[in-house]
Amino acid sequence: MTKIMFIDRDAVGVLQQWKESGCAEALELVGLEPFGSITRTLHLVTKHLPEVLVVGFHLGSEADGATLLDFLRRVGGYAGQTIDNSGADGSLFSAQGVWVDEVAYRTPEGLHAALENLELMPGIQRLKRPA
Repeated sequence: MTKIMFIDRDAVGVLQQWKESGCAEALELVGLEPFGSITRTLHLVTKHLPEVLVVGFHLGSEADGATLLDFLRRVGGYAGQTIDNSGADGSLFSAQGVWVDEVAYRTPEGLHAALENLELMPGIQRLKRPA
């Protein structure tokens, strides 16, 4: 089963979005906790090895989502899919030169659509629309 990890400062909101998206049957949710630090996030990504990261942009005072994704890719070697969950249409990430694979717009429907439309990679399966 494909592993997905959310990196966000609002764990309660993300959990609600996840529950309402209908994605839990096809994807395994790992590492859901509020963003604490870049180092902690690198540890969680290394520990859980998710195939998909869903990242909010405004994470707190230490870093923003673009800085974090750049760090995870450059220093941590993360090469999986990434989804922008900031609700800013990807513009905040692209303004800092960090490309994300899909944009979820911070809605359950947006998350489901983004996950359904990811390019297939080894281990990533297409989602079925919730009934």
